[in-house]
Amino acid sequence: MPDPAWPSCTPETNYLRLVGPGAAGTATTIANGVAWQALMGSHELAFSLSTLNTAVTTLNFEGVGGLSSATAVTGLNTALQLLAGWVQEKPPIAASAVSAYETAVSAMIPAEVSIANRTEQASDVAINPAVLGALTPAIVALDTEYFGEHWPHNAAAGASYGAALAALAAALAVPPPLSPAGASPAAIRSALEAVTGWTWPRLETDRRRFESIYTPVGILPPDQYLALVLQATHGCSHNACTFCTFYQDIPFRIKSPDEFRSHVAGVLDFFGPALAMRRSIFLADANALVVPMPRLLALLDVLADGVEREMRETGQPGATATISDSSPDVLKVMSDTTLGHLPLATRNLPLFAFIDAFHVERKSVADWQELRGRGLQRVYIGMESGHDPLLRWLNKPGNAVDVLDAVQTLKTAGVAVSVIVMSGVGGAAFADAHVRDSVALLNAMPLGWGDLIYISEFREQPGSDYVRMAAQNDVRALAPDELHAQTRMLRNEYRAPDPNQPPQFSAYNIDEFIY
Repeated sequence: MPDPAWPSCTPETNYLRLVGPGAAGTATTIANGVAWQALMGSHELAFSLSTLNTAVTTLNFEGVGGLSSATAVTGLNTALQLLAGWVQEKPPIAASAVSAYETAVSAMIPAEVSIANRTEQASDVAINPAVLGALTPAIVALDTEYFGEHWPHNAAAGASYGAALAALAAALAVPPPLSPAGASPAAIRSALEAVTGWTWPRLETDRRRFESIYTPVGILPPDQYLALVLQATHGCSHNACTFCTFYQDIPFRIKSPDEFRSHVAGVLDFFGPALAMRRSIFLADANALVVPMPRLLALLDVLADGVEREMRETGQPGATATISDSSPDVLKVMSDTTLGHLPLATRNLPLFAFIDAFHVERKSVADWQELRGRGLQRVYIGMESGHDPLLRWLNKPGNAVDVLDAVQTLKTAGVAVSVIVMSGVGGAAFADAHVRDSVALLNAMPLGWGDLIYISEFREQPGSDYVRMAAQNDVRALAPDELHAQTRMLRNEYRAPDPNQPPQFSAYNIDEFIY
């Protein structure tokens, strides 16, 4: 049944239901998804090892008793596989709930905009008699905007979100498959206890372990929040943009192959069965693809070498048991294509990374084609703006032409591209030129299906050079309604080269990121 509160509540109330004080946000949903992923990985590992054990031990089964045992264990393995499949359906549901929330929040008109409308309307109503009704047209316009646009817009966004959650809740409530005769209820209880056993002390221990493996992961593209982050570098090679403080105290450094190998091993061991939830690899940190080509290939070799070695030694990356190379029966089973579902940590996972536009041309098209052959699927470029004076003010390396050349080079090599534009950066002083030149630059790019255009509404970072320079030069930040209007202009004035295969637009809210 639809939630009657959405159409009956004011637009600012509906917005604050999602992001205001006491709003649940996405933290618990993400935690739920992670728990389901861990459980899925546990079931997949149990099924894989049980299947491996069955294949090896049944070689020595004989007679009716052996046949009976093989039949029973095959039924149990099937039950494990079905249960793993049932659990596998749950993480995407949690991810869809997070996506529905983010879509609703980005679609709604923020509360401050609606509140500003009502404040201005009340002021005009109070003054109107004294000016003999001169403000009546303005009052009507404000009421029309509030009741005709804000109210139905936020109510519709909220109702769509509520309907999406209702459908997802129904999908989440689908019961697990029935266990066959002989299945152990204790095993099911054990699996559930694995999820509920994450106490605060255990989480604190997990946090300390995480911090021993990773330096702070400053930022990721929104579509890579579930990537397996592997830090081939630390920090940012430029680290001088006026608006950014993410890597302020982290000197840029490229890891040696041995360091990277140790890091990858630590990451795989940390995630364990939860590797099943990771659908890509993000090569971090901020500018990892600036690494010179020979050194970059050596780092990528670590990934391929690590998987081959782990599969040869254990049959499963991150596993703790050792299977002897001398066992032909084991090697035969490991090569069986029926085990192709194993959640291998780095095999066949697509690769993603940041790079600044200025450094793309340091590699040839052939280099980028080789990286694509190594699994590189998409590169993320912080374009920020197409207006060169603003880029200089932001102390970005390169200029708008460099961004265009970089995109053309990557697309020629067959690598997908994501460009990130900051709405509102440069404030009112640069607003018109920023929109004009950014749209012109985007429209000149050969972007299409598989590419992304992120629009990130600018947030001043305390302590940044940008804040100091804006104060010194009297650069006024855009008001919320001006900021949202600029976002709409950047999106609405874009024209895809092929309207039938356009790139995807998405919001990039850096305030919501945590890895």
